Amino acid sequence: MTFNNLLDRIKQSGQSWSQYDLDMAKNNLAFGNAIFSAKNDWAKAHAAGDRAGMDAANAAAENARRTYGSYLGGSEGSQYYGLGGPASYQSPYSEAQSDTLSKMQNYGSFTFDQKKPAFSNTYGGLLDDTLKKMQNYGSFSYGSAPTYNNRYQEQIDSLLQQVQGYGPFSWSKETDPAYSAYAKQYRREGDRATANALAQAAAATGGQVSTAAMTAAGQAGDYYAGQLADKIPELYENAYQRYLSDYSLLTNKLGQTQQTEQYDYAKYLDQLGQFNTDRALSYDQWLQGYNMLSDQAGHLQNAGALDLQRYQTELEQYNNDRNFAYGQWADDFNRLGAVLDAYRQQDDIGYNRHLDQVGYNTSQDQTAYEREMQAAQLQRQQQEQAAELARAQVDAMLSAGVRPSDSLVAGSGYQGEYVQTMEDYYRQQNAPKASGGGRSSGGSSGSSGGGKPNLTWSQTRKEIEAGNLSPAVLAAYEYYMGEEYRQEEPGQSGTAQSSSRNTATQTGGTTNRVALSKNGQQRIEVEGYGYVDFATLEDLVNQGKVVEKLDPKTGRYTYWRN
Repeated sequence: MTFNNLLDRIKQSGQSWSQYDLDMAKNNLAFGNAIFSAKNDWAKAHAAGDRAGMDAANAAAENARRTYGSYLGGSEGSQYYGLGGPASYQSPYSEAQSDTLSKMQNYGSFTFDQKKPAFSNTYGGLLDDTLKKMQNYGSFSYGSAPTYNNRYQEQIDSLLQQVQGYGPFSWSKETDPAYSAYAKQYRREGDRATANALAQAAAATGGQVSTAAMTAAGQAGDYYAGQLADKIPELYENAYQRYLSDYSLLTNKLGQTQQTEQYDYAKYLDQLGQFNTDRALSYDQWLQGYNMLSDQAGHLQNAGALDLQRYQTELEQYNNDRNFAYGQWADDFNRLGAVLDAYRQQDDIGYNRHLDQVGYNTSQDQTAYEREMQAAQLQRQQQEQAAELARAQVDAMLSAGVRPSDSLVAGSGYQGEYVQTMEDYYRQQNAPKASGGGRSSGGSSGSSGGGKPNLTWSQTRKEIEAGNLSPAVLAAYEYYMGEEYRQEEPGQSGTAQSSSRNTATQTGGTTNRVALSKNGQQRIEVEGYGYVDFATLEDLVNQGKVVEKLDPKTGRYTYWRN
């Protein structure tokens, strides 16, 4: 922002500036902004009737004048009260300081033209290729080992089952086919011999069969039956020998089959041994190839390390050269700073001599300034006293049922809405009371209408504590508290009555006050939170922000900020 921009803002805002302030702002825009802001704050406070805000704004403006120009502007800011100081001192070194400071400000950043060495690995490509080969070398692999296939396993298993299940020897003539053949033969021969014996006996006796013939025929049949019986041991022995022979043949066949399988297994072992030998040789070759790659990578890394050492040496020298150049650059800048300090020291010497020679009579200016401020304060006190007198007159007239004049109301500082409210209030107070009941206390009057009183709640309490129970003070109390003011009885603390939590007021303790809002909603005063409704109060208690204490003797609650 330029000074012309500031002038435009002053014109648009309608502010009034002294020539002293304008001259100072022309040379220092920070001062101009401070004065503009202070005057703007003063105008807002004046429009709101905020005397304290007006005084604060004027103090801010005076502080800016004192800081930047060593002078004061008085209560209206239009005067000039010099306080002495460097405002009137003209330095002979200002131009030299400006030039030196300009050189320092435009000194520029440090630059270094020497090219920074770059690292170049001569063997980087070869090393990368070798490492890539190592990474992609793959794992060792070899063909599958030979497997053994037992061609005779089924035969061996079958023969073993036959040997294991061969069982003990057993023989029966009924099941021996040889015995059956001998039995047929001997029975046939026996029958033939018996028939022949009977025929010969019948021929000798003339066809009659005698007892002797029968005996002879029976003997002939028994002979052959005996021959058959004699064959049984022979047949048993023959069957047993066949049993042994068959078992021997079976075991011999099993042994031959197993021996043949052992020949096959021995061949498999020879093949497996050769496989292991060939695989070991192949693995040694594979590992040797990888180790050769690893050795090559190691050699390439060593060669690259030599390149890195050379690069580090060149980089170190580059950094040394750059640091040396930066040191020169910084030394030159510091020399400019030393020259500027020397000029400033000479300025200090010249300024002190100036003070000794000039010797401003600040006491007279300060005395004049203080007199003006005292006069302004006296004027404000007189205005306030006049306003208080006017307010007292307005209150008295309103309480007597007389409407004050507009000029008197204007002098009191009361708002027309407040005057109308108080007029309605006193009209209600002076009206005849209805039969069967008097004026209700505790809450309806505070919401009966009207504007906000001129007194704040803090001012109202101070007036009551000072013993001022004028109608205006009582009306303000009723507005804020929602009930009429009742003087304390002996033993009471405060103006509010405590009640059970279960009652409509829902308050406890003698430090909590109850009021009614304009919509008739009950509120309770809690330190740090003002008047809050009971739903909000409950939330504050649940959140731990407000402490709730029950008196078991009275059943009453007290609330305070946690």
